[in-house]
Amino acid sequence: MPSGGWLIGIPLNTLIFYFGFRLRRIRTITPMAKSPRGKRTETRRATLQALYQWQITKQDPKDIKFPEAWEFLPMDGNYFRELLREIPNCIAQLDTQLAPILDRPMNQINPVERAILWIGAYELIFRPDIPRRVAINEAVELAKTFGAEQSHKYINGVLDKMAINESIPHRT
Repeated sequence: MPSGGWLIGIPLNTLIFYFGFRLRRIRTITPMAKSPRGKRTETRRATLQALYQWQITKQDPKDIKFPEAWEFLPMDGNYFRELLREIPNCIAQLDTQLAPILDRPMNQINPVERAILWIGAYELIFRPDIPRRVAINEAVELAKTFGAEQSHKYINGVLDKMAINESIPHRT
């Protein structure tokens, strides 16, 4: 394995296609990957990339092709499949919950930030086992890594307001 644990050998055009919104090095093994939370973090990253591809290509989520390198990522495969199946199925409900909080229509939000908002909103609404602060923090970290320069502040504000909304049960 190359020094530093970085995965190499993926053709540049594959990286640009799948990770076009921002090129990132893919770590095959990270210290966090040994804990369930680390696997969930990698799962959210992969889901973000899949939702981005889904928005851009308009493919059915089941037909999205993933780089072979993804099989080496320390992900929670069941959670990835759940997110990729359920988020597209409940987009209307997620958008309805997000719409009153947003400062512009959902279709005017950058596809990366839109996907991050969907992941965060899905976890806030449909995953009572995930503490609200974890769902929000994970979305903010995705925005810091993949979003525009100040998008993490926007994501944090929107999801925080959504979490405060009384229609979402309080969880710690």
